[in-house]
Amino acid sequence: MLSRFVNILIAGAVLCGCGDSPGSGAPENEKSAPPIQPDSVSSEPRTTPVSSDESNGTSEAVIEGQFIVDHMELAAPLRANQLANRLQQAARENQGWFLEYTRKAEPGEPLPYDSRLGLTESEYAEFLLLSRKLTARKQQESTLIIKAKDDNVFVLDGGQALSNLTGIEIDLRNDLVRTPFGVLDELFEINANERSALGSWTGMQWKLEKPGPNFTTGTIVKFAIGTLKQSGRRVIYYDVKKIAADGNTVFSHILNYDVP
Repeated sequence: MLSRFVNILIAGAVLCGCGDSPGSGAPENEKSAPPIQPDSVSSEPRTTPVSSDESNGTSEAVIEGQFIVDHMELAAPLRANQLANRLQQAARENQGWFLEYTRKAEPGEPLPYDSRLGLTESEYAEFLLLSRKLTARKQQESTLIIKAKDDNVFVLDGGQALSNLTGIEIDLRNDLVRTPFGVLDELFEINANERSALGSWTGMQWKLEKPGPNFTTGTIVKFAIGTLKQSGRRVIYYDVKKIAADGNTVFSHILNYDVP
């Protein structure tokens, strides 16, 4: 099992055929280091910006109903965790620099090496390589309800097990997602290859990025929904990183489920 920091560090990129991952699923309010953006630890583009009139296929992935969903966790080699622990310590010691450093990352590209990461250049290259060897494993099951609120507007209810998802609105009519952390209106197409931890899948991702003063605080939220090419199962990915003066909120979910 991955350490919490590795999960947060590399989830999104791994899911999309590159290299990043989620944690325990529950928000944590603590003075921890700002995590690297998921789409930064990667060797190839995974998401492509699209306009609202190009996202018509998303509606096929959102189906109303009650579903048994699999909570997926990412497993990595022990060496990846060892290196990640040193990255985490370096990030804690210089949180302001680390948040600004990750904010400037180019989507689909690895973060450039910096000696302040706490690793040598060769160790950082090793970490990026190991992060691409993650596999997704089922952790537990729970129930997720998707209700139609209006024409092409859906509301999630995750109950107690997935309370972070409860109240999220997927508004396909306006091509945005409403969350407790803000409205996600930056839209990307996902076309993950077979090297992703979940295998090949396609879908759409919405993103919100709100940097704070001097970029020492801020919020990055991502929500994606799509379909696994081989099995037809649905995928939901929800990732939140809120770095604030009074504490951080960092959590992530990867869900797989069958549809009728």
